[in-house]
Amino acid sequence: MPPSLLMGVDLGTSGIKALLLEPEGDVLGLAAKEYPLEMPHAGWAEQNPEAWYQAAIETMGAALAQAGASGGEVAAIGFSGQMHGTVCLDNHGRVLRPAIVWPDQRSQHQVGRLRREVGDERLGEWTGNPVATGFM
Repeated sequence: MPPSLLMGVDLGTSGIKALLLEPEGDVLGLAAKEYPLEMPHAGWAEQNPEAWYQAAIETMGAALAQAGASGGEVAAIGFSGQMHGTVCLDNHGRVLRPAIVWPDQRSQHQVGRLRREVGDERLGEWTGNPVATGFM
């Protein structure tokens, strides 16, 4: 029998959730794990991408175990993630530093300068979005 189960994984700002479903929508397994939002300085917001990875592995495995299923039974996995963030990697794909995540405010002076010197209307024409501190 071909794989038919569906898994959803939501990487949020405060934690991750994994859900295992039958194609008809019946929930077979659900798991969640929290991880910290680090604020090493006022206005900063960072997270360790390795914590995301470990939490994803743990919750996906827990959802499978709860359902008594194996990874080979999963036909598709859908992922969603938290808002804007920056993960810096080296040439080998290794994380160089904690990720800077969307609540981070350290660029407030640069954003203010851009808005004053260029203007919101022109910035919007260039980018199609407002400029804000949390937009990486």
